[in-house]
Amino acid sequence: MDFSNKDFTEIKDLKQILEKIDANPKKYLDEIIDELYQYQPFILSLIMGYQPDLNQSEFEEVAQVYLIIWEFFKGKNNVKKKKLTINRYEEIEKNNIHFFRYLELSDKKDRDFASTNDLQNQASKALLAVIFQRFTSRPILLGMNQDHRAIILVGLKSTIEGLEEITK
Repeated sequence: MDFSNKDFTEIKDLKQILEKIDANPKKYLDEIIDELYQYQPFILSLIMGYQPDLNQSEFEEVAQVYLIIWEFFKGKNNVKKKKLTINRYEEIEKNNIHFFRYLELSDKKDRDFASTNDLQNQASKALLAVIFQRFTSRPILLGMNQDHRAIILVGLKSTIEGLEEITK
C-alpha cells in the first residue's frame, strides 16, 4: 500500500490528536459534545446509541475513537456547514456491510487484496490505520464482544466515509 505526503502529514496530526484525547478523555468528551450537537448531531446520536450495549469502559473507548474522527475532520471543508444525515449514513453502512460480508466469505488472498484495495482508495488512510491499530492494541477494545466490535468498526468506517463525502 502506498502512502502519500498527505498521509504522512495526517499521521503527525493524528499523533497530536491522540495525545490530546488520551491525556484527559473525559474532560475532552465534555468539551466536544456541544460541538458535535451543533455541527454533526447524527454522530453524537450514533455515539450515544452504543451506550446500552457496552459497559462503561468499552463505551468510553468507543467514544474516544469517535472523538479522534471528529478532531480529524472538524477543521476540514464543509464539516461545520453540512450535516451527515442518517439516510446517507445508512447507505454507506449498507455498502460496508456488503463489503465485510464479502471478506468473510473470501479466501485469504482475495480478502487481503480487497482489504488493501479498499484502504488504498480511502481518502483518510492514516485515520483508518490509527483506528484499526487502536482496535488491535487497546485491551478494552480487544476484550469486547466480537459482534459489538464488528458493528462498531462498520459504524466507524461509515462515519469516516460520510465525513469524507462532506469535505469534497
